[in-house]
Amino acid sequence: MRAEWQRQEGLERVLNWAKECENCKTIKEYMKNHQDNPNANKLWEYFNAVMTWVKTLFPKIRKKEMQGQDWGFLYNANKNRMFDAAQLESEIAKLMADSEVENKKGIYKYVFDHNPRHLNLRKFDDNIKRTVYERQKGICPMCKGTQNEQKKWAYEEMEGDHNIPWSRGGQTVIENCVMLCKKHNLEKSDI
Repeated sequence: MRAEWQRQEGLERVLNWAKECENCKTIKEYMKNHQDNPNANKLWEYFNAVMTWVKTLFPKIRKKEMQGQDWGFLYNANKNRMFDAAQLESEIAKLMADSEVENKKGIYKYVFDHNPRHLNLRKFDDNIKRTVYERQKGICPMCKGTQNEQKKWAYEEMEGDHNIPWSRGGQTVIENCVMLCKKHNLEKSDI
């Protein structure tokens, strides 16, 4: 955990985690609920539970990627789920080695919900997108069968997308790029 304990940064972070765990809307509400406690043992126990959970699931320390994570929020959302630490490590190691993953810190969120947005996957560069846009003549293939079937979209109205999703092994190369209108790109899932 990255914090200078002399300043209140670390304590505030843990309080944010703990308030969520107890369904409090604010730290102030959490503090009010615990104002009669003789000490902060409950908060200390919660913090230790979070850190033990992290150490159990992720025994291999990757300081650069692990430091600064909001572990308490991940703990709150996933503490009752069963995970195999060896399986998580295998997945993390594979993602760490993947050049498509630009946000290595996001890997720790990704292994829980598999939302590729956490990874900031490498995007198609403008040269690839422009080439594919010209090949498609500005037509979105997902608009087929809609009122926009023959619409020629402006380049700025389209976005590059992985034809074979990254999660299924698709790479960020011209052969795997398709230009979609913004509406369809937003709606598309990893199917």
